[in-house]
Amino acid sequence: MSVNLWGRIRSNVSQDPTAKRLTASKEAEVKSEFREVFKAQKSAVKKVESKDGDTLTISQNVTIAQKMNELREIHERTDYSGMTDVERYRLITDRYEEVFPCMGGKLETNYDKYKPVAEQIVKELDQAIPGYSYLSKYDGENYTEFLKTVRGYQGLSKEELIEKTNERYLKEGSLTEKAQIMRELWGLGVIDGETYGIFTASLGYLERQEYRKTFNVFNLDEQSDHYRNWIKNGGMENLKVDWEELKKNLFENIDVKKLYGEEKKEEFNNLFEILGGK
Repeated sequence: MSVNLWGRIRSNVSQDPTAKRLTASKEAEVKSEFREVFKAQKSAVKKVESKDGDTLTISQNVTIAQKMNELREIHERTDYSGMTDVERYRLITDRYEEVFPCMGGKLETNYDKYKPVAEQIVKELDQAIPGYSYLSKYDGENYTEFLKTVRGYQGLSKEELIEKTNERYLKEGSLTEKAQIMRELWGLGVIDGETYGIFTASLGYLERQEYRKTFNVFNLDEQSDHYRNWIKNGGMENLKVDWEELKKNLFENIDVKKLYGEEKKEEFNNLFEILGGK
């Protein structure tokens, strides 16, 4: 099971074996060379106003678990009566976007670290929106229309949806932001699950390339503590990469035309061109 970009639980992104990525079963204890990253820091309180005007007081520079607990408490104090499903969804997801930006992208670049956050989002959405996890009106094409309403994107063309999504999430040029953009484009129906699966499969090649370059090694063990701790400590999450590099990585490692046809290759070319990977 994995958590998708919308918070819903799904079994597979794509049935194609090319799109399957290796996921470690459990994180090992952090080794000594990484312990400095996890040392406790002083807590500073910051007020953050979400897009719906919901003012959050969240401790900064504390653990993910502490931030999750504070968000949970805010949720429990919120009176959702009188709100529409769209308003409830927007309020909850905007809160998490302020504290954990690009959660969908984080799940692609640092899954084990952020999985608990995504699961908490699902739980809160289930509590606020009865039937969110299982009703068909929040799944598939119905969800696409729901998300467009949440974002205020009704009636926009595919090109406009791409531009709006790019503008919404692209801030620092990180891989996490770009993975978030692709996940949201899937949610908005701009791309299908196969296209998204091909893109995420290509990230596996990029991940191994970056590890080799960072540690100047050729052979690697993706199950090793060192490799998994590198991922958990932001090895891919904080990587700066542009769309042109992502396009090159994808086409060099996956023969899209041979495996999926000329039309799929052209879809990627057009998508990257709009996003900035000309």
